[in-house]
Amino acid sequence: MAPRKRKRSENTSQEDTDITASIPDLLVRDDTYYRENGDCVIRVGSVLFKIHRILLERDASAFLNMFSMPQGNDPALANSDNDPLVLFDDVDDFRALCWIIYALPTVYMQQSKLETADMKNLVSLYLIAQKYHFDAHESFARDLLRQHCSAIQAGSSPNPNYLFSCPESRLEDMLRIAAFTEETSVADAESFLFVLQKVWIIRLKDTNESAAFALGVGEELGLRDFMAGLYYLELTRMKSELVEGSTAYVHPVSDLTPHQKLILYQGYWSLRQYWIRRWDLLQKKSLNCSDKTEHACRFIWQASWERFKADEFSSDTFDPLQLLANIASNINEYGAEWSETKKPHCAIRAIEKMQVSLKKNLAEHFLGPLPSSSSDA
Repeated sequence: MAPRKRKRSENTSQEDTDITASIPDLLVRDDTYYRENGDCVIRVGSVLFKIHRILLERDASAFLNMFSMPQGNDPALANSDNDPLVLFDDVDDFRALCWIIYALPTVYMQQSKLETADMKNLVSLYLIAQKYHFDAHESFARDLLRQHCSAIQAGSSPNPNYLFSCPESRLEDMLRIAAFTEETSVADAESFLFVLQKVWIIRLKDTNESAAFALGVGEELGLRDFMAGLYYLELTRMKSELVEGSTAYVHPVSDLTPHQKLILYQGYWSLRQYWIRRWDLLQKKSLNCSDKTEHACRFIWQASWERFKADEFSSDTFDPLQLLANIASNINEYGAEWSETKKPHCAIRAIEKMQVSLKKNLAEHFLGPLPSSSSDA
């Protein structure tokens, strides 16, 4: 038997018209960027914006031809609340675009200082400007965010900062764009990609949030140094719990995946091997001292390592980079008591070289060495 067809009511057409006509009643006009003298209406989510088309069509953006693109059966004229151009964006992101295209010079000036910059709007602007090809606005937002991230990395960020409280998905979106638009094979300490990674790690350290989400993003994008920094952060706050009635210790429950835990344990083991095997060698290390400083260097070198040997074994956590920093600080403190001609310069250079080497090779402790690019003979 064929399925029964719904009998068309005489009121069906009228009902459809009523539903369509009622849609604008469910929408709200933006308090700031619904301008009565605007000439195009844009709907983002449940919010209507009415702005000036010419401001959207500048900079050869994607809006240049968007108003003539059909939506449904009719061209999107975007000239009334009943006929808006519909965008599927975050409302705050589009509001940030409106914020900058209508901004006064004073607003631009305020963004140049971290203390007065609107970080939330700059993040939103960077994301939406990149999507719609506002090249000038994208560069403006990216350069300011890079500048402010560098300041945060240097420890001069006001607290709280938006980057420390925003959803991690915002950091993820920025990192993805930066990873695909910048050269990732070169570790440029001035690049937005580099400083953004550092800020994300600082945020996780300060907020004590798990690194699981960031690690997933880093692995997907192939950012080895970022992943190494995240795993090292997890390592430095990794504690152990004694199993009741046993001599065994376990790692407290975390939201790291089994794969991530395996990499974390690999890094811990490798760094422990580095530390244990280096200890005896460092005690006997030849510092290439001059005759004038040999006695001072040897004394300060051995005394500094012995002092922190006890600290390392008494700590609940393992942080070899911090231990090296403590030893370097101790060497400098000892050296301050000696005359310039007898300062332990070679000991200072030796410990600094160790710090640089460990940081440079940190990713290999967790992720293993990169495959050799040269073919075997």
